[in-house]
Amino acid sequence: MFSASSETSYLRSMMDKSYSMSLNYYSYYTNKVSLNISGFGTDALTADGKDLYHDGANPYFGIICGDHYISSYQEGALLTMGMNLEFDTTT
Repeated sequence: MFSASSETSYLRSMMDKSYSMSLNYYSYYTNKVSLNISGFGTDALTADGKDLYHDGANPYFGIICGDHYISSYQEGALLTMGMNLEFDTTT
């Protein structure tokens, strides 16, 4: 984690000057992850889920566990790089 002062000093150091050049690279990759559910209805619940469900007798099951299955999700990575080239002379 960066503090606000270090972010400001980084941005100030990356500013283009008459004798420097900033190069920045940004790349973002994602992938869809699919889950295999072992069944439908209560068959898809884990042992802990079945204990909480109590064969439908727990009125708070939907509040605690939600009312939908997660069958897939997106995961990803972000790569950012910055380079500041400084030259010795202005000509």
